[in-house]
Amino acid sequence: MRKFAISDIHGCNKTFNEALENIGLNKDDQLFLLGDYIDRGPDSKGVIDTIFKLREDGYHVECLLGNHEKMLLEALKRCDFSYTRRWLIHGGAQTVDSFGGLSIDKLGTKYRSFFSSLPYHTISDDFILVHAGLNFDTNEDPMSLDHSKIWIRNWYPSIDYKWLDQKIIIHGHTPREKDEIIRMNDDIEFMRYQDIDAGCCYRNVRGLGHLCVMELDSRKLFFQKNLD
Repeated sequence: MRKFAISDIHGCNKTFNEALENIGLNKDDQLFLLGDYIDRGPDSKGVIDTIFKLREDGYHVECLLGNHEKMLLEALKRCDFSYTRRWLIHGGAQTVDSFGGLSIDKLGTKYRSFFSSLPYHTISDDFILVHAGLNFDTNEDPMSLDHSKIWIRNWYPSIDYKWLDQKIIIHGHTPREKDEIIRMNDDIEFMRYQDIDAGCCYRNVRGLGHLCVMELDSRKLFFQKNLD
């Protein structure tokens, strides 16, 4: 059984489907999706519907919460115009458009339930999978700090390698150029972390505009150029 991880699809459903086709995903594989399915790209609803269909068809798909799903949930919960406006500016408007231009409070129960059910992390063998990373810069257990798991950046210098032991942290959230992700992968056994956010939705930014897929056990990376 192969294990794959993808992060930060950001509404790029054509790219997502092409990446799955190219790796030959089958029902014996496990697919870990590390959050930020929505916002910025043109088809957030399509991405979620693809996930639903994969699960309905018997594929093993485990989904985590990203900060953009959290912003959507907060916008629904708070009924605070200023917060909702901030989310819309940061890509939420494209998500609303993909659902037919309905106001966000009319999002269907099926989709609300999906977003509300997403966990902050998962562990698979020697891998800790999380959207943004872990916060080692406190006296608390890094696994208890949920806010950090979806928002933290620049956390590598504070990693507690004694705590981490032989595990490897796989994450997204911070877009990196394709070449930087490859260089990071070259050092993964020593550094024990890997960012797989290749900035899929930033198709017009040099070095970005790819969806990165990592096969966990082999450490192999696949890059799909943005098609959306």
